[in-house]
Amino acid sequence: MAFKVLFLAHAPDAEPEKHMCMVETGKYKLFVRVVKGQSEALEVCRNLVKEEGIHSKCAALTATGANGRNLQDKTLKLYNGFYHEIFNEPKREQIFKDMETWLVTHT
Repeated sequence: MAFKVLFLAHAPDAEPEKHMCMVETGKYKLFVRVVKGQSEALEVCRNLVKEEGIHSKCAALTATGANGRNLQDKTLKLYNGFYHEIFNEPKREQIFKDMETWLVTHT
């Protein structure tokens, strides 16, 4: 079984269904998606976790968000006792809730 990873990037003119690809080797399956903003990012993440069983996610941000704001508004949240596969954690709903709360309060 391949280790499944999502690489997610933001771009103001992104179309997730158009700006996507998948690279597969014998051991890895890398999904790449480009999204307009945080709400789209959360939707893409949830869908791919559900549909593909993603094991890990890597997010890449541009210097400005989809609305042109500087991305200096950042938050680091550490989850003690959690592993690097945040979508497969026993308490992953906590992570989704924290992401959603941050997105709602910062957009």
